[in-house]
Amino acid sequence: MRDLDEIRLDVTERQVVPLVDEAIRAYSAGALRSSIVSLWIAVSADLIFKIRHLADTGDGEAGEAVRKLDKAIEDRAVRRLQEFENSVLELCAKLEIFTHREVVEMTRLYEDRNLCAHPGFVEHQELYTPTAEAVRAHIVGAAQAVFSQQPIAGKRLVSRLMEEIASDAWPMFAEVGDYVFERFFASSRASVRRNALTLLVKGSIRPPNGSSKQGQRCRDAARLVREKLPEIHDDAVAAVIENWERNGGLQEADLLRACGAFGYSHSFWKAFPGTARVRLVALLGDCDVDMLVEHRFFASGVPADPEIGRVFRSASMRLNGEQLARAIRSARNRADLIPAVVERLKNSASYIDAEDRALLLVVCAKDLKPEHVANVKFAIEQNARNQIRLARDVQDILIRVFEGSPKSEEHLENWLALAEWLNQVGIDEGNADYTYDRLLNKVTEAL
Repeated sequence: MRDLDEIRLDVTERQVVPLVDEAIRAYSAGALRSSIVSLWIAVSADLIFKIRHLADTGDGEAGEAVRKLDKAIEDRAVRRLQEFENSVLELCAKLEIFTHREVVEMTRLYEDRNLCAHPGFVEHQELYTPTAEAVRAHIVGAAQAVFSQQPIAGKRLVSRLMEEIASDAWPMFAEVGDYVFERFFASSRASVRRNALTLLVKGSIRPPNGSSKQGQRCRDAARLVREKLPEIHDDAVAAVIENWERNGGLQEADLLRACGAFGYSHSFWKAFPGTARVRLVALLGDCDVDMLVEHRFFASGVPADPEIGRVFRSASMRLNGEQLARAIRSARNRADLIPAVVERLKNSASYIDAEDRALLLVVCAKDLKPEHVANVKFAIEQNARNQIRLARDVQDILIRVFEGSPKSEEHLENWLALAEWLNQVGIDEGNADYTYDRLLNKVTEAL
């Protein structure tokens, strides 16, 4: 059972806190009628603050309601003020401040308040007397439905999310998770969370305004929100995919983008319609890799479906340099593309090739695994004409990769093996320009 004293900590409108305290104190003192009357005052005051906030954000219906309220206050028109109070729950339902269920609960509070504030008889000559349990339930219900909620309606919140995704003020990827969750999900109702995630899912598959940047922002936000709300996220993905497939609206580009956005998750494939999977497999069997890059098939790493995962690995090895660079730029899980980068590095046919291909490792540095570092050493060793080791800028590039990569014990061991080997080969050849001493010093300092 929730401690009523904690409820005040969740009140989003600071001016309402004293009113909530008054209702709780009356309940604790056994003044049950007074508690219900005070509670309704707190609820109606809180709702009016929320309506004013909505008006400030540009909501037309909220703005019109506030203008009428302010006019009634200015005119001291008591009857109009009473009419506003009597209809405030209906107005909040229209503004989507409430769910339907919450409207029912707050209507019961309003009806009980009327019985407590007036000489209401429930039977002949019997005054209404609320029970302590009923009053407590009203307080908890008001806290969940009103006091703890942010002053924003469902439609407006979802609209603002999409506006911010399209804006220049969207945060960097490292900050997106906490930003999106705290701003749009932490204090939102379940229905609003579902609506917001549904829009993120749709935007991930069909980028808003055809913007790849906005599509990537939707993918980033959806994936990071999934870490906190996995069930709601997975339900939203399943609902969108199933609805589009059922209505014949799931196109080839949608299949590739859906796989690239959500295919990393086993739950995605459990919910993925069988008919859609058959189409995806057929598409991947006869699909140009440039189409895969264009529609962000590589964005989230190797798909959890084994067969689709094999296609991913095979296709990534067929990417040319420009395609691979595009795939890496649009990917958040770059570790699964590193084998393709290392393979291309190994096959470098010139110093320029080697430097260009090594630069891709800089972009992937934070996702390097220990075995990737070992594979880089193998690639340099196996390069047919020493085009990598003797390329002028490769030492500087490897230093940048090292500085951006993880520093676990196994990582450092493999980096040390690479740096020492490069150093020794340069010494053995008597070539002071290619002893990679600066890379060796960097690695040694980190040990």
